[in-house]
Amino acid sequence: MKKQQGAALLVVLSVLVVSLMLALSSMQSSLMDERLAGNYKASTEAQMGAERAAAIGLDNFDEESHLETVDDVDDISAMEWSDFLSGDGVFDDSLGGADNACSGNVECFYRFVSDASGDYVVAYGGVVDDGGELLSARSAVLRVDFGGGSVFALYGLLAGDDVRINGASVFDGSAHANGKVVVNGAYVQWDEDASVTDEGDGVEVGIPEVDFAPYLEGEYDVVTLDVKEGRGGKANSCNFDYAGDLEGKVFYCDGDMTMSSSGFHNAILLAEGEVSQNGAVSTGESGVSTAVLAKGDIVFNGASVVYGWFLSGGDVRQNGSSVLNGSIVAHGTIRRNGGMMYHHLDGDVNVSSESGGKRILSWR
Repeated sequence: MKKQQGAALLVVLSVLVVSLMLALSSMQSSLMDERLAGNYKASTEAQMGAERAAAIGLDNFDEESHLETVDDVDDISAMEWSDFLSGDGVFDDSLGGADNACSGNVECFYRFVSDASGDYVVAYGGVVDDGGELLSARSAVLRVDFGGGSVFALYGLLAGDDVRINGASVFDGSAHANGKVVVNGAYVQWDEDASVTDEGDGVEVGIPEVDFAPYLEGEYDVVTLDVKEGRGGKANSCNFDYAGDLEGKVFYCDGDMTMSSSGFHNAILLAEGEVSQNGAVSTGESGVSTAVLAKGDIVFNGASVVYGWFLSGGDVRQNGSSVLNGSIVAHGTIRRNGGMMYHHLDGDVNVSSESGGKRILSWR
């Protein structure tokens, strides 16, 4: 009987030890969760502080603002909190007595910065404890434009809705969607300085209106294309069949335009309806001297090699194998059915776009 009582004591002690170990483990796990939650809270508050400072900086940013010149703005987002505040020899001045744009345990500041690529508002948010020790810091970088550059010069693909590519593709330039960028298939991005962005960046880029007035009421040589009256509810249509150097002329269609010619360049095409390109067509030439503006959709069918800037009041659809050299801007969706290859090239075509005012080109 005594031996059995001793065994019971050992069992009870073992149970107590296991319970104690479980309790300690649970306590350590709870403490770890608490620390992780605290770190996450501090990180989130720091990021919110950076975003707040960036927004305030953007409101105060104008063409008279003093810009601190740096070699590369990307180096700033990797700076330590104290280095950003002090300047650390990177900036030509320091924040000094600059106002803290946040309050409480959250501090946030911004700078106006310029490098070879453009003008920026760079902001940092930091969370400090009651003793002033930094717990977490985050940055936000806004690239700002004052209307001096056309969206055609800034983006290879720009959609007011989505950019959807089906098939293996090659990108040599920047793509942005105010909706989503979806690539179903492998893609290669050649230019390491280019970007493929989407709604995750929280940036909405303004799409210029399809405005024909600067061309029809300006000093251009305007050719009004013959219109074939539509029947059975179909829109009026024009056939564009010009070729060669078109000497900067403007070709206007009061309806849908079908591009049936190959090998033309140095022209601006305007359509009140949609523009469609069928078959193996070559448009424009190296350097981009051709622009196509449509108040409806722009549709590419077949294997085409296209040099141009395209602005659509609707969607842009590409069906078949084609190569785009230039830029596509659409108020709706840019959709590519099949592999896509595009190169973002500069050009000298006079394409009107909204100017003036302050625009966010990127926010990261």
